[in-house]
Amino acid sequence: MSRTNKMIFLVLIAGTLSVAVVLTFIALGVFHPVPWLLVASLLIIPFLMSRSEKQHYVEWKDEYSVGVKSIDDDHKKLLNLINNFQTAVRYRTGKAFEKESLDEVIAYTKYHFDREEKMMQEAGYPDIEAHKEIHRAMIAKTDDFFLALCKELASFLRFNNCSNICLHRTSPANLKPALQAAINSMIR
Repeated sequence: MSRTNKMIFLVLIAGTLSVAVVLTFIALGVFHPVPWLLVASLLIIPFLMSRSEKQHYVEWKDEYSVGVKSIDDDHKKLLNLINNFQTAVRYRTGKAFEKESLDEVIAYTKYHFDREEKMMQEAGYPDIEAHKEIHRAMIAKTDDFFLALCKELASFLRFNNCSNICLHRTSPANLKPALQAAINSMIR
């Protein structure tokens, strides 16, 4: 079920339960248990919605701590930026905000990787090369995702534009004059 459909469904349930609460209080009275069960059901909906939304976000846990406050703060900020990007995409806030959110994640990740690697170098961290390789692998994986997305989008656009052109070429004769009239009216 899509996010929009889920929200519509929950709003309909909440509305129906609200009407049912009022009607059962009127019909059965304040001391009958049925209206109170409906009130309890109505109060559960925000909890369920909140729980459903939380599964899409990452929360900082103390077990993620590396024991260095500045690095932990960087990691917390990265999680926050990732959650902001997730929110931008999930709530369709607009291409500009989505792009800005993604750019912030990428820029801060690069800043953090550089900073972390310099701190490790200065501290004489023994496995610095292995850690740098983890960073490079993460960047490469992100680049791979982006490249795959671009290829898929290019393929989609190529196929759909060709299909659309073919549709117009093979459309009934009365569609071509209608299209030409629409184009002409836009030019004027």
